[in-house]
Amino acid sequence: MKSINIKVLRTFKNNFSLFSGTILLSMLIALFVTACLSVGSTITDTVQGIMDGQNIESCEFVLLNDLDNPEEVEQKFNAEIDDIQYYDDENGDKTLRVFKENSKVDKPYVTDGDNLSNEDEIMINRDYAKNNDLAIGDKIDVNGTTFTICGFYLRPDYMYMLKSGSDPYVNKDNFGIAMVTEKAFEAHFTDFKKAYSAVFKEADYDNDFTISFREYLNEHYTILSYTSADSNVRITTANSLGEGVVRMVYTYSPVIYILIMGFLIVTLTRVMKCERKNIGIMLSFGYTKREIAVSYMKLVSIVSLIGSIIGTVIGILVTPALTNFYAADLIMPKINYGINIAGIVVAVVVPLILMTAAAYIYISRALRTDAVMLLRNTYTKKSSAKGGKAFSHSNLRWVAALFRELPPNHLFLLICEPFGRWMWERQLWGVHRPITDRQIFLIIL
Repeated sequence: MKSINIKVLRTFKNNFSLFSGTILLSMLIALFVTACLSVGSTITDTVQGIMDGQNIESCEFVLLNDLDNPEEVEQKFNAEIDDIQYYDDENGDKTLRVFKENSKVDKPYVTDGDNLSNEDEIMINRDYAKNNDLAIGDKIDVNGTTFTICGFYLRPDYMYMLKSGSDPYVNKDNFGIAMVTEKAFEAHFTDFKKAYSAVFKEADYDNDFTISFREYLNEHYTILSYTSADSNVRITTANSLGEGVVRMVYTYSPVIYILIMGFLIVTLTRVMKCERKNIGIMLSFGYTKREIAVSYMKLVSIVSLIGSIIGTVIGILVTPALTNFYAADLIMPKINYGINIAGIVVAVVVPLILMTAAAYIYISRALRTDAVMLLRNTYTKKSSAKGGKAFSHSNLRWVAALFRELPPNHLFLLICEPFGRWMWERQLWGVHRPITDRQIFLIIL
């Protein structure tokens, strides 16, 4: 068995150029799986941690009449209600939305610096400050009043910071959020807008519950507008971004795995064609067909592990950069970049299992050829019917036939769909909205 293992290593060395393509594909799929699963879980954990910790709203509504007794409504519906008061300070094409400090729903999260302690202090979001050359300690004029920036913060309901829910994209240069103390807001901002946000403490509240809540508010105070968290694009986009990155793995990796196995079969066809005499010699020396098949499975395992390990390491290294890239439109705290252990296992183990299984099936079929025919480096029609075709390229005719029978628009869709989705979602046209499979299908066709 030792000699056959040495033969495996020698075969790998002599045919490295043939296996390099399979190694490259294994490396790319491992990089893709490791990086995307790590990026997706990092973004999801960060966003969910902020939203859960800062008591993200269940709904937001505007009333015709002020809510004069919020405690009664809170007790009746087991909820927490907070009023939202804000003023849009417009300076040319720039808008700074100043909120009154709140402490119950959509609580502020300090990312840098200190929280508010004086009436002359203000907090703004970090990206707006960076894009407008503002730093902690700087003075800023808002509505005719000078404030000192004491820190940077974010609101959980403004992590995807649109000025309006109907805006097509985030503009971090021209729109930002700020917060001042309640006393400062009442003293300097009189022409403000007002709304309410509520959090339902019942984790499993249903549609009937929200309907009764809305009917009660409309009966007593008259609702002008009502937006649930599930319909709030600022919240849903931030929540779904990490899931969308993970979904790409489940969408595209099966196709890539099929391509890898097809490429592996092509490579093994060429390798086994050169190995006929060696296989015939091993059979004549008493090695069983099973031992020979296992030896070539070891060869494929080496190929798979080399590509997967290299790709996994690269995927881990590029995770921080890809996380920042995908989360570029979100207002995020300092991110603790994590590694998805399950992603690493999938990136290494799944290709190994699929490739070795495909190799074993192919090689077992190839070894049906008579040993004498292998030693002669030829085969008859009879021997080929028993398995000799596995050593030739004729078994690949079905691949060519498959592509020949596919309609041109299907081939175009297969090639262009991933690129079209990426272009849409990554803002090459300045728009960042998730796109459905139906939309990308219609765009390409």
